[in-house]
Amino acid sequence: MDIDLDFLTQEITEQLSAGDFAVFRGHPGLGAEHMPMIMWDTERFPDFRGFLNAARSCGSRMIIFSSRVFQADWVEDAEESLEQASFTREEHRTVAAGLRDLRAHAGQTCAIELSFCHEGVLYLYEAATDWYENYRNYEELLDASFGEEDDDDSPSLGGSYSNN
Repeated sequence: MDIDLDFLTQEITEQLSAGDFAVFRGHPGLGAEHMPMIMWDTERFPDFRGFLNAARSCGSRMIIFSSRVFQADWVEDAEESLEQASFTREEHRTVAAGLRDLRAHAGQTCAIELSFCHEGVLYLYEAATDWYENYRNYEELLDASFGEEDDDDSPSLGGSYSNN
């Protein structure tokens, strides 16, 4: 089942206000590459409240909160790349159909991050929709077809993304 991150964003915002946290609105993935990081196990413990309780328990008062909204032009860019990709006819059809399906999600929240720093370590909670993970898979397939690595201008979560 896919998660409604627009609803979850509202819940998180309410919880942060009620928990007396200072909220810093950041950009997804920025700054994470310069310090040690530990990811919250969202697969076994998906409720963000446990993450906030951990932050509160160690005395952290500031939570960095960021979200990513899915953009229609990401699909358009991927479709342009698809036209130049070296895929078989079947692979091309499969990716094209998947990208068309993704257009329906334009304007929806596709990924969120909560994080806090404690003793030089960044603690990170990430959640992403299943359809955004599909998009990222198509993006990786397209990049691989050109022999490219994921670049800094990509709409990814800045290299810190996890499937947890």
